[in-house]
Amino acid sequence: MPPKVIRGRRVMANMQNKIREAMDAGRTAQSRGKSEARFIELLTGEKVVLQNNTGQATEAGQAYYGILGVPVPKLYNYEEPLIND
Repeated sequence: MPPKVIRGRRVMANMQNKIREAMDAGRTAQSRGKSEARFIELLTGEKVVLQNNTGQATEAGQAYYGILGVPVPKLYNYEEPLIND
């Protein structure tokens, strides 16, 4: 029989606790290779995506930046013209 899946708020609260533990251990958001995605490595070794390639925050990312008390970083659109160049 497969393990029970905990859904909803309890999952998010558990993830927030794991993210907070990783942050308390000095771990920060890292880039994922050449992509714009960001992740944090939990104390269990699991890598949790905080932002996808388009800069959209995942639920874990919203929790991470909420703990930091800062807004989710926005990605620069390289096709956008420079202002006052």
